[in-house]
Amino acid sequence: MNYYTLNLGFSLDSLSTQTAGFLDPVVTSLDTQDLSTMSKLWLLSTEPPTVNGPFQLIETEIKPVVLQVGDVAYVRVFYVPDGSMNCPDGSALTLRVSVVFGTLADNDGNPKTYRTPFTIVNTNTAQAVFHSSDLSFDETNALLVRLGTVTKGPGEGELDQYTFIAGVAVTNTDQTWGTSAEYTFGHDPEMDVGT
Repeated sequence: MNYYTLNLGFSLDSLSTQTAGFLDPVVTSLDTQDLSTMSKLWLLSTEPPTVNGPFQLIETEIKPVVLQVGDVAYVRVFYVPDGSMNCPDGSALTLRVSVVFGTLADNDGNPKTYRTPFTIVNTNTAQAVFHSSDLSFDETNALLVRLGTVTKGPGEGELDQYTFIAGVAVTNTDQTWGTSAEYTFGHDPEMDVGT
């Protein structure tokens, strides 16, 4: 069993970042040793991760990651304040994380058997939508959301391809900005399940 974490970061350092809705890479160079600050990348752990690891880099968004039945998937969200007066502290932010799964059709245009590789815990009911309650960052301005264990897989030697949307709704409750403000960010990676 392996643990896969989609790492997503955001900042509120400019009006264009706030209004575009992109979870842009905060660090774009692979030269950094701190994988936890690299956005839109898949990270791997052989033990259940905490919000700060341990992680190793396995994929970029260019190529989908391939999980197996029994593997566990997470979404990790981190915030990088720029330190300016216009940038709120992470403790002033409340977040909601949502993930919605779907499948790509096969080469003949036929839909896959499952829309999601996950099921609701202790059932055989597909779980295609994940939505957290209000969450807060830890002292490192990061949080970890467990999607679940992959329970649905393809036939032997086959590959199921999934697309999904990961969204983060951020509420800034810092009243020095006048009123609370809301921002939303999204990303649409792929994730495959193989045998």
